[in-house]
Amino acid sequence: MADKSEQTKGTMVHDDEHFSSAADAASQVDQKPIEDMIEATDNPDGIRRIENITRSWNRRALAGAYLTFWGAYLLFNFQRAFASNVGPYVVSSFGNHSLLPTISLVSYIMTGVMYLPMAKIINIYGRAESHIAMAVISGIGLILLTACQNIETYAAGIVLTEVGFNGLIYAVDIITADTSMLKSRALAYAFTMSSSIITAFGGPSAAQSLLPKEEHPDSTSRLNPIWRWSFGSLALSLPIVVAPLYIILFWYERRAAQQHHVPQRPTETQEPSGPLQRFLNALVRFDVLGIVVLATGQVLFLLPFSLAASAERQWASGHIIAMIVLGVVLLAAFPFVEKRISPHPFIPWRLLTDRTLLIVYAICALFLFSNSAYQSYFVSYLQVVYDLPISHAGYIDGISSVVSGIWKLIIGFFIRGTGSFKWLLVTALAVHALFLGLLIYFRHTGTAAGLLVMCQIILGIASGTIVICMNVGIVATVEHADIAVTVALLGVCSYLGGAVGAAVSGAIWTSTLPNKLLQFLPDADKGDVEMIYSSLQQQLSYAPGSPTRVAIADAYAATQTWMLTGGTLVAGVALILAVLMKDIKLSAREQVVGVAL
Repeated sequence: MADKSEQTKGTMVHDDEHFSSAADAASQVDQKPIEDMIEATDNPDGIRRIENITRSWNRRALAGAYLTFWGAYLLFNFQRAFASNVGPYVVSSFGNHSLLPTISLVSYIMTGVMYLPMAKIINIYGRAESHIAMAVISGIGLILLTACQNIETYAAGIVLTEVGFNGLIYAVDIITADTSMLKSRALAYAFTMSSSIITAFGGPSAAQSLLPKEEHPDSTSRLNPIWRWSFGSLALSLPIVVAPLYIILFWYERRAAQQHHVPQRPTETQEPSGPLQRFLNALVRFDVLGIVVLATGQVLFLLPFSLAASAERQWASGHIIAMIVLGVVLLAAFPFVEKRISPHPFIPWRLLTDRTLLIVYAICALFLFSNSAYQSYFVSYLQVVYDLPISHAGYIDGISSVVSGIWKLIIGFFIRGTGSFKWLLVTALAVHALFLGLLIYFRHTGTAAGLLVMCQIILGIASGTIVICMNVGIVATVEHADIAVTVALLGVCSYLGGAVGAAVSGAIWTSTLPNKLLQFLPDADKGDVEMIYSSLQQQLSYAPGSPTRVAIADAYAATQTWMLTGGTLVAGVALILAVLMKDIKLSAREQVVGVAL
């Protein structure tokens, strides 16, 4: 489950053909019978409330909401771009460079768990409340990052920030789906995600400004302490971005109530008065059993990937094997719990057996696995092998995001015009697998940096197409009330795939890099293997071209070759699955009401 010019903004606001014809009737809504303007009241409160809002607001409010969506993605993308470039130096300053994949894994697990209750909350209680709650969690994480003095606080801040921002973006994605026609949804997502065009280069530039000049290379001064306040500035910006959407949603919900557009819940479904009974009913409505089974299965399955390296017998340890087996059993049991036990299942059985949904979920997990299998250390690789400053390394890493952000807009217009996405997805996955394979060939110290840039550009085009097609495909066959849960499960699959990919990359890194260092380092430096392995600053302290630096670069290249091999094989499986998908015509059905993009 990741920028726009003023001209594009104007197109969104003023180009009438981009809006639902229902908008033309919005001003006459009071003249229509109430029964013609509302759907059945068996939809959850969150669905009814957002539909009331879209019936009562106008195009100006819609455009304002989309600008706040773009702003939320701007902060989200900037935080991630900034953290990914400064992160290696921060953890190295605490002497724990090798903990990068572990911190990423914990973030993946917690974010994946977050999607499950979030999907219920956003449907039962409302979009605005969920949006604000995730903003608060993001703010707490940013404050911890601002104040951290040790690796534990930094890790906690990263985890909370990732959980909060991903929850915030999840809410934004759901509201985007609520306010866009199916044939225009790819374009809507492309617009909200397009801030990556700015942040892909803004993050590395900000990171470079926090590093002292090369004439002060000692490890204790490599990181400017002001980096903490860079996260603090994001914390201060967050309410400025979040508050306008909150105001828009509540203002037009109140207006809808004044215009009598709010359907009342039938009296027979009113909550019982007793607090205990209300609590028990809430547990049932939230499908706590199903959520616990799925969340526990995720945690038990993923944790061993992080714990195995430190276990006495590693993967042969009894507790590692038991956790994996129990995790797989719980994940496999989840569909049967939903069908046979849960009175209010988290996801209906008909969706769990939908071929299109299952294929998209699998493609999502495999795509994120293939990317995560090598990206954790890509910036470090560029710095060590090519002796690039962090800004230039970040530019090469981020160029795919810039290209992806621009390309998504093109793909959005293309899908809007054709109403089809399957063969775009198939083509993009084929290109993605091909160029991951080329990166294997290019992973040696003699490769020109320009060849890596070429691969990043093509991978950006492929990734942008894949992301848009997955986001459209996951909602193409479901009703409006099912969007939140299907998108939530897409998020779960993305973080399962990303977490396994990060765990595999971490396992390859910890098991391969030290051995390669021992193999390649000059005899005089072999006693420093542990220090070199655990600190990026130490790796960069050796002069480029020196025997030690060349040995470190060779060890990096050999290690990343194994990471890319796994990613390429998995990308090939995703391509095969895409061919098996149905070719759905998006213009043949609609999901939303009122004024929509």
